[in-house]
Amino acid sequence: MKVFLLIIFGVFSSQQQSYPKQLVIRKDIFNLFKANEFSVYDQREQQLLYRVETQLNLLHRATIVASQAGNRIVARISGEFQWALYQATFQLLNPQTNQWQEGYIREQFQWFYSKYLVGYQQQTFIFEGRSLISMRWYDQRGNIIVGEYRRRFELALSSVYDLSIYDQRLPDPFYLIGLAVQQRKTEKKNN
Repeated sequence: MKVFLLIIFGVFSSQQQSYPKQLVIRKDIFNLFKANEFSVYDQREQQLLYRVETQLNLLHRATIVASQAGNRIVARISGEFQWALYQATFQLLNPQTNQWQEGYIREQFQWFYSKYLVGYQQQTFIFEGRSLISMRWYDQRGNIIVGEYRRRFELALSSVYDLSIYDQRLPDPFYLIGLAVQQRKTEKKNN
């Protein structure tokens, strides 16, 4: 009986994700007709988990597709017209309730780095950093880092980012929304 319980415990514990969770994000090769698009892999880069896809539009529009769920859309970003600072609403699909949950992301004026306020599930997060190198998400209440991405410096044509998720309360697409928004801003500056 003890052996049976140990086997069951081993199966369930191996299926749970340990934190910090590590993902690898690869920017797709340049496309004239779309903004930045990304493929998101597990830490070993063996399994495609998500795709960040953009639509050709004056305002920023993007979707995040879960590859493991039959290419189901799990997040949507809708940019809003602003004169200078970026602002968007987003929706994340809650897999337990199958309901869309709304949030917002608003750029804050900063001189030498990027900063956004992100509202989701009655919480406010700060997303800030040096956009081409690294960005962090903080829980505004306790100033606790809940996630971050860092760019790898490789000699390849496509950019590669390491995403570390420290807080299991937020779904993976939450962090991918921040990356998609920040990369949109970076792309516009470079053009």
